[in-house]
Amino acid sequence: MNFLNKNYAFLPFIVLLYGCDNTPDRILSPPQNAKWVDVVFTLPADTVLLPMEVLYRSDKCKTVRYNSSNEPHNIPGYNDFEKPFGQQGSSNIWRTHIAIDGGGKCQWQLNSIKVSFKIADLNPLVQGKKGFATNYIFDFDDYGFSDGYGTGKAKESRGDLHIKTDFFPMVTHLDENDISL
Repeated sequence: MNFLNKNYAFLPFIVLLYGCDNTPDRILSPPQNAKWVDVVFTLPADTVLLPMEVLYRSDKCKTVRYNSSNEPHNIPGYNDFEKPFGQQGSSNIWRTHIAIDGGGKCQWQLNSIKVSFKIADLNPLVQGKKGFATNYIFDFDDYGFSDGYGTGKAKESRGDLHIKTDFFPMVTHLDENDISL
């Protein structure tokens, strides 16, 4: 009988522990009419494309944060994850896409995406050194990666966001005393 009383004493604690999980449902289920964002890279040789970091926000599933006085305040819930790029055949084109309206019970909305790439470790420019990633942050809302990574306020953009940038210099002329880029 003493054995049963001990087990019943732990039962309320177990029930309380399971009841304390107020983690929002992070499952995405975009509606059929959802708009999508396509992210496509044409990578030069010796470049590594890292998985895209995605951040969704929800006004329906709030998160509680505490200020320095330990006072609670609600902020929009967040759902963050990494999404890898897929290579198009054997080409140097890498692609992924993500829904703007993530749907689900929390009605997730795309807030930000962060794309990062770096020079491959085997490239002679970085051998024996620690390479670091270069990032683009696309913020679809006022609360996103741009403030969380210390980059300052995001620039507002509209229309075609096709970005074409040459990140690696090309030597066009080389002799003993002169290098032209």
